[in-house]
Amino acid sequence: MEIFYNILAGGIPVFVFLLLLIGFDNSRIIRVNDLFLSLIFGVLAAILSLLLNNFIQYQFDVSYYELSVGVAPPTEEILKTIFFMHFVYRARVGFMIDGAIIGFAIGASFAAIENTIFVYNDPDNTFIVYLVRGVGTAIMHGGVSAFTALIAMNFITKFESIKIIYFLPGLVISITIHLIYNQFFVNPVLSSIIVVFLIPSMIYIVFFFNERSLSRWLDMEFDEEVELLQKLRHGDFSGTRQGKYIMKIKDQFKPDTVFDMICFLQTYIELSIKAKSIIMQRQQGLEPKIDDSIINKIKELDHLKKSIGRSGRIALAPILPMRQKDIWKINLLKAEKNENNYR
Repeated sequence: MEIFYNILAGGIPVFVFLLLLIGFDNSRIIRVNDLFLSLIFGVLAAILSLLLNNFIQYQFDVSYYELSVGVAPPTEEILKTIFFMHFVYRARVGFMIDGAIIGFAIGASFAAIENTIFVYNDPDNTFIVYLVRGVGTAIMHGGVSAFTALIAMNFITKFESIKIIYFLPGLVISITIHLIYNQFFVNPVLSSIIVVFLIPSMIYIVFFFNERSLSRWLDMEFDEEVELLQKLRHGDFSGTRQGKYIMKIKDQFKPDTVFDMICFLQTYIELSIKAKSIIMQRQQGLEPKIDDSIINKIKELDHLKKSIGRSGRIALAPILPMRQKDIWKINLLKAEKNENNYR
């Protein structure tokens, strides 16, 4: 029974902080399925790290100390980052907020497995030792993973594209912090105190400014899209910037394709407005309703996407670039409908 309490001491602190992070997300844009998957990915990253580090240790005759202070930090952070990249490339994260939560969740479950292994390998320590390690190491693992995610999402949002190089600055910083933490320059208790206060504070500051950025993005795009949709529905589309652009390129496509391109634009705008309204309702503490018409619209969008083809989508890019946030909004609606069905 004692070993069970020791394992809890190493795992509970980080998951408490994860719940606090989720509480910071006033818009509740993080999906339950993605959160659960990120926890699973953290476990997988921990298992793979253990296997890889053991292989390096025995294959190259590396001591445990050398492994801890020099080899493990880079391999562990790289593996955690690779799993986070899955969410980015699948457009499952759209903002720094949900990126940080996903990143921290991966690090949290990673740390829980690492601390459990520590308890089994060294069962004679006191409860306080496991608690200090649980707090310090777990928050460090979750925090540096969140930093990698925050910095990557900042580049992705700024340049409106996804490139592997955008993950490297955050990864380098995370590896550096991890390496410094593992050098044991200061007392473990003091080190844990520094980590507990420094990392959450930095993440909270980022959350505060990103929340304001999210609100500005919602207000600006929402108003523009509502106005454009009204003009599309009332036959005033040709006078808009988007309408004038399509008139310029219409001779490059068949009339049916041009019609489908306009329908694609309208359907996407309808879905985009719906996704933003969900976020706005949640900011006000309301639970949005998702009906079957949303799924029908998504299916219609997929059909029109195939109909206009790659050339049609490329032609629409100047007025409908389909950036990371744009794809994320559609995925948000799909996830919302699935979760409503589950409930």
